Amino acid sequence: MTRFSGPAPAFGTPEMRSEFLLDPSYIATNHGSFGAPPRKVLEERARITLEIEANPDLFCKVNYHHELNAALEPILSATGRHPIPSSLRTQKILYFSTVYGNVLNGINYTSSNDAFSSIQLQITYPISTKSILPSSNPQSQPNAQTETTLLKPDFFVTNLHKWLYVPRGAAVFYCARRFHGVIRHPVISEYDPKDWKRGFHWVGTTDVSPYLTAPFAIEYRKWIGGEDAIIKYCHDLAVSGGRIVAERLGTSVLRGVLDGEDALSGDDLYASMVNVAVPDTPLVTEDFMNKLQVYLLQEFKAGTAPYKHGDKYYLRLSAQVYLNEQDFVKLADVLYTVFYGKQ
Repeated sequence: MTRFSGPAPAFGTPEMRSEFLLDPSYIATNHGSFGAPPRKVLEERARITLEIEANPDLFCKVNYHHELNAALEPILSATGRHPIPSSLRTQKILYFSTVYGNVLNGINYTSSNDAFSSIQLQITYPISTKSILPSSNPQSQPNAQTETTLLKPDFFVTNLHKWLYVPRGAAVFYCARRFHGVIRHPVISEYDPKDWKRGFHWVGTTDVSPYLTAPFAIEYRKWIGGEDAIIKYCHDLAVSGGRIVAERLGTSVLRGVLDGEDALSGDDLYASMVNVAVPDTPLVTEDFMNKLQVYLLQEFKAGTAPYKHGDKYYLRLSAQVYLNEQDFVKLADVLYTVFYGKQ
């Protein structure tokens, strides 16, 4: 039985926006960086925290492992983050040039050990569909459990606070059963060969309340419309929002593939985030772009994630259920003022 009653607010409405604790004046088009948990999920976390604090001995010594297992079982079979390099003795790390910066930091740190080496594979978008694997539904965003079922990876890491609406600081690590006993958490605390997951669950007295909200967050997502509806709304808004900003700036949206190739179009291959090229104005220097994100936040309360790909700068923008096209219009006006110096 659901813990939510009554109809949920429609996506993109003020009522849906009020489901989140976001400042009403904040142009919140950067969900992809840190997420935003709904207030109901935060209230559930507060309830869990109070329950833990009522008897921390009982929770830590008796209930901890069982409750964490129960919360995460619907998602993946273990928790953790990047234990693989510290567990395997020798390996070669292959990574794309588009690698996320913090992941690259980890690769560089790991590669400083003589037992490891890394190779960068250069990739520049847009690319030809002839060089990528076909997909029957490229815009879909299956959940972590579906991903591990379809791809059958050795390892799979994802966060929960961005795509599942749980509070920040929660991620999951899937490890194929054949590697159990080989891969261990880099923080060694409790370890029992007969209970492999326990070594990941207990790495000290950390706050696991974000993880324990996961079942509630899944229920919440069903209440507001379900995965398919959320995915479709966010994708469609990313497409229209990206066009709004690009047209205002006189630029373009970064395509994953060349338009018109096979059955795919540029809009099909991105999900809830869109990348808009910045205009080629005298302002656009490396120093300016390095300071842009903070400047937009402090001066305009606008969230973006600037980066450079190839020889061009882009702004990564996120769509979410609490946004609508008017939010992208507001952002476009702010960016036009910043880049062109006029209203």
